[in-house]
Amino acid sequence: MARWLRPLGLPSLARGSTGPCPPDLQQGIAGRAKNRVESITGMPACVADFLAMCTHANAAAAMCTVQPAPHAVGFESTEPFGAIFAHAASAGAAAASASWQAGGQREQSDLLLQAVLSQSRVEHALPTPGTSTALEDLAQPRSADSPGPIADWLSPPGVVDELLEEVVAAAGRFERVLGEAPNPFASDASVPINLTGVLPYLTALSTCHAALSACRGTLSGATATTAARMLLEESARFRWMSAAVNDDELMKRYVTIMDAATQGRTLFRQRLLDAGTATASVARLLDTLPASPPLAIDRRRTPANLRAPRPERPAVQLIQLGNDAAEEHWYEVAYSLLSQVIHATPLGEMHLQARRHGDVRKLSHEMTALSADVACLSTATLVGPLAGLLAQLYGIGDVSAWSGELYRAAGEVHSVARLVHFLD
Repeated sequence: MARWLRPLGLPSLARGSTGPCPPDLQQGIAGRAKNRVESITGMPACVADFLAMCTHANAAAAMCTVQPAPHAVGFESTEPFGAIFAHAASAGAAAASASWQAGGQREQSDLLLQAVLSQSRVEHALPTPGTSTALEDLAQPRSADSPGPIADWLSPPGVVDELLEEVVAAAGRFERVLGEAPNPFASDASVPINLTGVLPYLTALSTCHAALSACRGTLSGATATTAARMLLEESARFRWMSAAVNDDELMKRYVTIMDAATQGRTLFRQRLLDAGTATASVARLLDTLPASPPLAIDRRRTPANLRAPRPERPAVQLIQLGNDAAEEHWYEVAYSLLSQVIHATPLGEMHLQARRHGDVRKLSHEMTALSADVACLSTATLVGPLAGLLAQLYGIGDVSAWSGELYRAAGEVHSVARLVHFLD
């Protein structure tokens, strides 16, 4: 508990300094702090809600990652999609560091920022709001350091480093098995691939790869936690949907999920248009289906004249997913801890800087192990059943042996990861 709640033992962190922060990009922030979001990001405020949506697993966001051929569906973002993220990340980082930069350094950062934003705007073609803020206007005077109590801290023993290496190695073995996942596009069937059905499968494969790459240190620690939580959400949603007692209830739950995705895309599209975005730019971001291979989209939705039902709350879905776990609420605790990093809470920020690797600070041992564990378990419980379903639909052979091997590999990751995060 002490390692989870106080991952950093630096005395300097017991002294606080005030300064600006980038906007907390949570759902609804575009309406609550419109001018602030636009002044920092230089994009329409509705982009903040879009970014928040993309940190969760949902078809509305996944559809924006459908890159035209020759890229595989679900594995690559479109150029406008990536440009929005690059724009927001650069502007947010500049705003967060404004108070820590001196004149010459700030001027250089501002020039670099403007170069990145200029190229990003070419790609996403979103309008620039009238409210924009230079770095010097974001900077606030820092208060004098005030001494505070220094919290007790448990330095990780050397064995934790060795155990984390075993976690990463086990995750690598899992990833090699995952790399043998059946490819629905390898089928000779003439039936068009149903994008609505295959997209969760393909995005889970690429999301898991991103999570495990981050656990190895090739991507940022925040990527590990975000990708792991997205996989957990998708797995919980799929378990909730497939737990229906009959076919009618299954279809009802499926349509409920698709209704929510359709509504999210429709609202964001309209908000972009209301902000003055050109219709062609909106289409380039949201309407990106490749011409080959042939794709079909399942358009079964609740009729417009009827009230669309709502899916169960994510908390309820997580409870159902955890029914088979040794500890009943394991997934709920894991979700909450991963969210600390994603929501940039003080605890999450400390975990992002808790492990020293040379001159670089990385995600804490505990959070890295938890990210790998959740990513592998969630992927196995999601991709395994989906592979079987796709095999039946598109005739890509028996996948039961592969699914069993995937489950066993995920179990090996969990067995060693729990010796680092101690949550089960």
